Amino acid sequence: MHATRLEHGPAPVQEIISSIILGPGLWDDWYRSWAQLAPDQFTAAYRCLMDRDDITGRVGEITGPALIVHGTSDTAIPIDKAEARRADLGGEATLVVIEGPRTRRT
Repeated sequence: MHATRLEHGPAPVQEIISSIILGPGLWDDWYRSWAQLAPDQFTAAYRCLMDRDDITGRVGEITGPALIVHGTSDTAIPIDKAEARRADLGGEATLVVIEGPRTRRT
């Protein structure tokens, strides 16, 4: 996606990026603003998402109380993964499920 966006502009990857980040819906306004990012700004945002450390194996080290908030329409992280992370935490954890996406426009 990164190489395609840099070589061909935002149009070829618009649908896949917005569906991964935002879920189903019409996100043309959001994507238009995101599509205007200069290549170096896009690369910085992309690298932030792709290069973050995976601490999944370390969540048991979190022993303090935790709150997990998850939308039922979250396409990037399925609800079963949120439930698994809650079970993996080393302390008390509450999972709050919010119906629908963060902000959905249709």
